[in-house]
Amino acid sequence: FYQGIRPAISVGLSVSRVGSAAQTKAIKKVSGTTKLDLAQFRELAAFA
Repeated sequence: FYQGIRPAISVGLSVSRVGSAAQTKAIKKVSGTTKLDLAQFRELAAFA
């Protein structure tokens, strides 16, 4: 796995769907942008 980071079974389906079902609207709003920022950072780091 790249840089020791191991994905969940299916990050986009299993973790996000199940996790967001148990979260409040405020947490969903914050975590939504945070997940996007983290995904973009990891993608850029792969090309650096």
